[in-house]
Amino acid sequence: MVFTHLAEELRCGDVAVLGSEEYADWSEQLLAWEVVQDKLADYLVEVGLCEPGETAEFDAQFFRRQLEDKLRDAAAAADAGYPDNEGLVIDSETGIPSLKPHRAEGLTPSAKRLEQEIKARMPERTLIGILSRTAYWVEWWRRFGPASGNEPKLEDPCGR
Repeated sequence: MVFTHLAEELRCGDVAVLGSEEYADWSEQLLAWEVVQDKLADYLVEVGLCEPGETAEFDAQFFRRQLEDKLRDAAAAADAGYPDNEGLVIDSETGIPSLKPHRAEGLTPSAKRLEQEIKARMPERTLIGILSRTAYWVEWWRRFGPASGNEPKLEDPCGR
């Protein structure tokens, strides 16, 4: 799981490896501007940034105005809904907003059915049983030894 997560983070650029620029130039993977211009209108419509036909005026200023309008609308909706929002509390002394913990009112019928179906399909296991099965499958016990780093006194690594 760690390597899968790391590979995904590397792929999307959230994690970088020091010195990796010596092996490849990421900018060579970028599309040429001519290719981007051909695809930009369809992309903007697909992701919901523009309506069909209004992509001709799409530039940095238009994008900024659009984001500012969305932020202004979201802030107005949050302000309008504050008096009815029992979970949101603003400290009168510090002005810091905080959310009260949300308590569920109980399981919905669909959640109860899902829980029953999971319990019916998944046999109950003990922690020791899970550990012994995974030890048998992946032999993780081979990675353990004394904290001192010395050779273990027990010969059988699985029993150890």
